[in-house]
Amino acid sequence: MSLSGEGPRLITNGVIHLIRANILVSEVLVKSMFETKASLERAGFVGFKTISYLARTSCEPIPEEPGTYLVVRIGSDEPVFLESSPAGRFKGRDPSLSRERLRGEWVPKVVVLYIGRAGGPEVKENLQTCIRSYIEFGSGSPVPHWGGRLVWQVAGSDLFLVGWRSDSNLDTRVEERMLLDEFQQEHGRLPFANLTK
Repeated sequence: MSLSGEGPRLITNGVIHLIRANILVSEVLVKSMFETKASLERAGFVGFKTISYLARTSCEPIPEEPGTYLVVRIGSDEPVFLESSPAGRFKGRDPSLSRERLRGEWVPKVVVLYIGRAGGPEVKENLQTCIRSYIEFGSGSPVPHWGGRLVWQVAGSDLFLVGWRSDSNLDTRVEERMLLDEFQQEHGRLPFANLTK
């Protein structure tokens, strides 16, 4: 349904209410950007390669530029949480959380599990090197990529997708903060694997 020429609009809680002659005539549910892969693609994210594919290719498809990235889980089935994380023990730290805590962090009805960033002002790391480090950490290497560690404690994480949005002029700190703020406004909390902003 086209919204153009339909009269005044009132937007509340993600619903557009179309008003004609002071009578509410229709509603169109506006999906959150974080609820479908298609909406993420419309927002400019690309790639969406499986973690297993990126591990095999050493993240070659990912640009060597700054940007933001997402870890995405397709499907609405309930997650299965592992007792212990397979991720690396950097400086001996165990990245595992209890299953109860993981269930408490889970955000239903979204595909985005984690929002991350790479590069930007005064940071040499780029999307390719950052995501490569993240995947190495998830496969057990003791590398320093603590952020997003909850992803690795969900069964089937090797089939999760990674999408990215790159821009050599991007202030990734600002971009990541905007994405996290938007997610929090829409869902009342941060993504599953973003424990802090």
